[in-house]
Amino acid sequence: MKDNISCIILTKDEKESLKRCLDSVVGLGEVIIVDDFSADRVDRLISRPQEKLVHRKFDNLTDQRMFGASQATKKWILFLDADECLTKNGLDELDRIIKQNKRFFYVIPRENIVLGKILRHGNWYPDYQLRLMKRDQVNFHPQNEEIGRLEIPLKHYSHQDTGEWGKKYWRATSILAKTRTEVDHSPLLKSLNDVKYRLVKGKGYKDGFVGVITIFYLPVFELTILLKLISKKLWTV
Repeated sequence: MKDNISCIILTKDEKESLKRCLDSVVGLGEVIIVDDFSADRVDRLISRPQEKLVHRKFDNLTDQRMFGASQATKKWILFLDADECLTKNGLDELDRIIKQNKRFFYVIPRENIVLGKILRHGNWYPDYQLRLMKRDQVNFHPQNEEIGRLEIPLKHYSHQDTGEWGKKYWRATSILAKTRTEVDHSPLLKSLNDVKYRLVKGKGYKDGFVGVITIFYLPVFELTILLKLISKKLWTV
């Protein structure tokens, strides 16, 4: 039944991560790589007949995934990012779930791995992600009662070194600053509250130095978006 899954992978200048992701989904019926015009020759990674490379300029996550879904031909769709991968047990679980055919939508737990460390506290796990759904039911906001739950986590190699972290940070904040139309302080305030919640109630300090800096990264991320948005507004006055 795994051959009845189309896997949609989003990527942008992530050649090494993409290779790991592609190797993890061997056995699925179709793999569609949606590339935001990478400069690192993603096409050289395409080596299997079920792999297909398409290009689309990234504007927002939902539209990028919907574009990928429009290219799919299999009954089920699995959405991944290039810095994520499945495990062998995860592939086997997908096979079992599809054979059961009980729900249209499934969330998958995700292990966040930052600078080589798996984050187990601070509410970083299980970090459920809506990633598996039937192709004729694609919807990123289904009702809770419609959603099933898988047990085997995805592995998310979020930031493997400080250089990669910096590049992802700058690109993501620039994209979000473009998509937000109004100067709004509420995401920054929410992220500050999130720091307290993750550190204290979520016991994020138990993940050590990496866990703590990952939590404090949240308001820095939102502050950067806010400053870029303010700068954009000033330049257009």
